[in-house]
Amino acid sequence: MKKNFISYQILIVSAILISLNIGCSKKNDNKKSPALVPIENFSKLDICGCNKQANIILDESLVIRKKFADKKTFKKNKNSVTQIRSYAKNWTKLKQACFRKHGSKMWMDSECNNLKIIEEKKDMLFNMGIQIDQGEKVKL
Repeated sequence: MKKNFISYQILIVSAILISLNIGCSKKNDNKKSPALVPIENFSKLDICGCNKQANIILDESLVIRKKFADKKTFKKNKNSVTQIRSYAKNWTKLKQACFRKHGSKMWMDSECNNLKIIEEKKDMLFNMGIQIDQGEKVKL
């Protein structure tokens, strides 16, 4: 009888662990990187959406630029330069759409509108030779 009780406990614990493992592995598979919304939808974003899209643009720009040791090597890669110009264009369009819709609220720090992080990312890009505020005509 005692042997059956221990067997049942082991079986229950094993079933729980397997269930947790399967449940957790499914959660990890569903994670997607954040996506940039189309330019024509920028004007539909709320303040939090504007900030999220700004972070996506800056993060993706940083990922591209960090692939290269220096600005000279970066400039030789035409595809990366084109991508950065595209992100810079999106950056300008996003700023225009969000400021047009939300005005001075875009300058107010909030839980979902962290202006300090945005500035830090822009500074990092600037220090790597990318002035994203220049838009698609960014000098590289």
